[in-house]
Amino acid sequence: MLDFLCVATYFVNMLGRFCKILPSLFFPIVFSAAAQQFPSPSFSKILFSRATTLKATWEKNFVSPQAGHAVAHFQISSDTDWEDPRNPAALLEIAVDERLASHLVTFMGRVNGGHVYSIHLGFLNAGQHELTLQRADSSNAAIKLHNVRLDIYYANHPFYPVLAHAPIIFGRNPDMRYSDVPLLLAYEKSDLNSGHELKYTVFFSNENGGTPPPGLLHLWGRYTDIEWAYRVELAANGKRFRASFQGKDHHELPYFGSFENAQPALQVATLNNMFSDSLTTKLRFALPPFFAIPPDGLRESVMLEAPWTWRVSAKEARREQRLNPQPADSTRIADLQRYLYIQFLAEPEMSGTKAGGYFIARYKNNPNEYASNLGSSRLIIRSDQKIARQTALPLPADLTLDDLQCLEFVADASGGSVVLKNVVRLFSLDENDLPREWNLSWRDSIRLTSGQRAVVFENK
Repeated sequence: MLDFLCVATYFVNMLGRFCKILPSLFFPIVFSAAAQQFPSPSFSKILFSRATTLKATWEKNFVSPQAGHAVAHFQISSDTDWEDPRNPAALLEIAVDERLASHLVTFMGRVNGGHVYSIHLGFLNAGQHELTLQRADSSNAAIKLHNVRLDIYYANHPFYPVLAHAPIIFGRNPDMRYSDVPLLLAYEKSDLNSGHELKYTVFFSNENGGTPPPGLLHLWGRYTDIEWAYRVELAANGKRFRASFQGKDHHELPYFGSFENAQPALQVATLNNMFSDSLTTKLRFALPPFFAIPPDGLRESVMLEAPWTWRVSAKEARREQRLNPQPADSTRIADLQRYLYIQFLAEPEMSGTKAGGYFIARYKNNPNEYASNLGSSRLIIRSDQKIARQTALPLPADLTLDDLQCLEFVADASGGSVVLKNVVRLFSLDENDLPREWNLSWRDSIRLTSGQRAVVFENK
């Protein structure tokens, strides 16, 4: 739920040949870090509602009125800090009827009232079951259990197929207990001639290999790693007839691994979070795919639906930057609070020809220009297909979004003509590492030739 800080608004008149800003620069919105509104289940029950310290094990019997896929929501706080390399998180195990359903990493640590960790328990038959939560490491950190809710989705529920085919992710053991932890599972559903396709995407807190931090920030506008994991094609009767996954070097491969009912098991097999259908570890993450990738393809928008992911990411960035000091021109980045984040849509004018660009910001009482590509051609966003991306611009110390004076888009000088279609969002992180969005809307269709600049926001 969005928490409006102010209701006062003011209109901004846009100047420039190539711009058409909607009259909508508002005071900022801070996204709440609370639990999201998930699809209403077929059956729901509170299993526990008294705050208690978890010493070793918590158990609860429950009855499922009908068979279905179950999700448990654990409201937990722990005396840990994801930013602290000595005490980042505790590891818990969740089991149903003595069967391990998932591990749980308490990456949110100390949260007043606890953070809601949602775990996909898998398919359960009708009848009585036992849910168990227990500590799974040697950490002495205090853990408090505040609340437990059980949701069950029956076979006639429209969300049931999405849950039924959701992948179970096995992590690199043991490092994914402290970094690159899976935070969210999202999905896309598309119609086929003879049925439909489901595609699942994992949001990791970071990646320990692949794109270095400056590339993540300026080419993707985030410190997290977002990777599609599993794709399944289903016939009209719901039967699976083709399945694939994203393997090493981003290759799409046929899935020949095992299933738990209809759920595939995927192993994180590389440092940049590519997958294998052969299992080598027991570190298990079963996340419910409650988040839909938006139709415009901006996967990063999902993180704004779960704004706490930004807090986890920012803390991991600080921890890893302190532990791995590097020269300023290699993998160093500023604190994630010191960036301006922009979501935008663009496309090459000529299909199949690479084109793209970057943004330049100017701030009040500051003579410098700040570019999203940091002046490097390697950090220019370019593609020969439609571009739905997020990028980041440096936000100088002691300045905020209020100080933004001008924002321009610059077409890649080495590429073809590009059409800038939409600047979707503009936001930064507040002192709590939560997104603070400005309701800045720019929608137009502007053609820019190589090296051409267009003003998309100007505040005089």
